[in-house]
Amino acid sequence: MPSLYVHELEHGELRVLERDGDVLAFGALLERGSVRFLADLFVARAERSAGIGGRLLHHLVGTNAQSRCTISSSDSRALALYVRAGLRPVWPHLSLLADLDTLRSLPEHRLDVLEADPDDQRLTHWDTAIGGRPRVHDQRY
Repeated sequence: MPSLYVHELEHGELRVLERDGDVLAFGALLERGSVRFLADLFVARAERSAGIGGRLLHHLVGTNAQSRCTISSSDSRALALYVRAGLRPVWPHLSLLADLDTLRSLPEHRLDVLEADPDDQRLTHWDTAIGGRPRVHDQRY
């Protein structure tokens, strides 16, 4: 099992929808402060557009007044589902792909890159201010 799912089980809620032992869909929700964050929602290809994702999403995020959010999806049906469920798009999620063999060297720079200490209160403060929710468990992960 990928470590991400163990993290979601330990610090959030992970739900699986199955039929006769076959997994049809699964989703994970993390609550951080007053924000409910949809971390994962996957539906088996053969089951898409049948309402399963919507039912699972409703079960996970509920209807209370807490803020709800998620990252983007490349599936336009998922994006529409998220907006209908009240998940607000706040900033884009970008995935960068490249052929590593064709990349040029980066220009020289004067930056020092340091590994952050997950217990550094400044990191927690900056991350909470930018993301709108405290994520101490996620920073440790």
